[in-house]
Amino acid sequence: MDRIKPDAARLGALIVLVSLGALGSAAVGGAPAFAAGADVGTGTGTGGSTGGSATLGRAGAVRNARANVQVLGVADYLLSVGNLDRSVAFYRNVIGLPLLRAPGRAVADPLEQSLTDTPGARFRSAAFANPAVGPALVIEEFTGINRRTLRPRAVDPGAATVQIAVRDLAPVLAAAARAGIPIVTRGGRALPMDRYGTQAIVLRDPDGFYVRLSQPSAVAARSASALAPDTATAGFGTGNVLGLRVQYTVAATAAIVRFYHGVLGLRVRAGAFTRDGSVSALFDVPGAQRALTETAPVDNGATSGSGGATAGSGGATASPGSTAVSSSSAAVDTADAGAVLQFAAFRGVSRRTYGGRPQDTGTPAVALRVKDLTSALRAVRASGTIIVSAGGQPVPTGRGGATVLVRDSAGLLVQLIQDPDRSLR
Repeated sequence: MDRIKPDAARLGALIVLVSLGALGSAAVGGAPAFAAGADVGTGTGTGGSTGGSATLGRAGAVRNARANVQVLGVADYLLSVGNLDRSVAFYRNVIGLPLLRAPGRAVADPLEQSLTDTPGARFRSAAFANPAVGPALVIEEFTGINRRTLRPRAVDPGAATVQIAVRDLAPVLAAAARAGIPIVTRGGRALPMDRYGTQAIVLRDPDGFYVRLSQPSAVAARSASALAPDTATAGFGTGNVLGLRVQYTVAATAAIVRFYHGVLGLRVRAGAFTRDGSVSALFDVPGAQRALTETAPVDNGATSGSGGATAGSGGATASPGSTAVSSSSAAVDTADAGAVLQFAAFRGVSRRTYGGRPQDTGTPAVALRVKDLTSALRAVRASGTIIVSAGGQPVPTGRGGATVLVRDSAGLLVQLIQDPDRSLR
C-alpha cells in the first residue's frame, strides 16, 4: 500500500500534546500510565495462552522471534475508497485537511499488486498531511479488480473512525451541510465533551468511514499556544485542522494483546468497558458500552514528533522479556501522544464483523515502520498470523527496504515497512 516518506512535511511537534488530546471525550477517572503487567503467552495475563505444550511452544517461539522486532511508529493511516476524487474533495474541501500528495493516474504497479495480492489491479492514491506531526492519512482506490463495498457501523469490528481536531467546527459543519454529508450524532449538533467547553460531532464520509470532529476547549487552545507560540508559522499550523488520528474497532481486547504485544512487542494499555452517554449519543448507539485499548513502544520516555518513537520517527527497542498489559477500571478516552495505535471494542449493542480485502471500499489499514522486517516476519510466521502479500513473502522496495501486508489477530490489515538504507545507491 502506498505510503508517505517519514521526512515529508510533518511539523509542529509540541501542539500534538494538546490538539490530539482533545480528540476524545473527557477521560473518566485517571487514565493510567503504561505499566508492567502479566506477560502475554504465559497464561497468566490478559489474552494469555492456556492451551498445553503446543501452544506454549508457539508462544516461546514468538517471544524468541520478536527479540529484534523494533516498531519505530506509525507510517500512515490507510483507507480504501470507491472514488478517489470524491474522497479527496471531501477531506480537502469539507474537512480542510492539507493535501500532501494529489491523486495521480491509475497504474498497474507490480509492487502494489504483490504487496496486496491483487493481480491485474490498477491503483491510485492521495495523501493528506497531519498538522500534528503524526502519520499521514492516505486514501487509496483499486480498479480493474473485483471489489466489494463495506459500510460497517462504528461499533462493528472492522470499522474505523477518523478523529480530527479543529480550531473551529463551524466552517467544517457549514461545508458538510453544503455537500450533503450525513451527520451521525443524535440531534445533528455538536455535543459538549467536558466541563471546559470541548465539543465533538460525528459525520460519515462518502465511503462510510466515520469522522469524529472535535473542537478543543479554550483552555486547551491556550495551553497549545503557551507550549508552542510559534506553531502558527510552522508547516500547516495556520489551517483550521490541528491534528488527526484513526481509531480502529475490534471485537475484543485480547486480540490486540495477542498481536501487538505478543508478536510486535509493544506495550498495551487496556481500559474496562464503561457506559458513556456522550459516546452513545455521538455515534447514535443507545446502550453501547465501550472499552479503549492503546499500544505504545516499550520505552515510554519517547514522545511523538521528529525525535520520538511514535507517529513520525525515532525508536524504542522491545525486548523479549518485556511485560505489557496494564488495565484500568476507567475508560481511556483521551488520545495519548505517546501511543502508537488506539482500538475500541463495544458491547451491549448488536455487532457484525467485517474483514475487507485491500481493494474493498470501506476497508481500513495501518502502516507501521519496523527496524528489522526479517525479525518481524519471523515473529509473524511463528504466531500463525495471516500474511496477505502474494506468496506470503515481503516485497523489496530497493536499497535494502522491504514491505509486507499482514492481517492482525483482530482482522485489521497491517503493512509492515522497513525503510530503505539511504546510504546505499
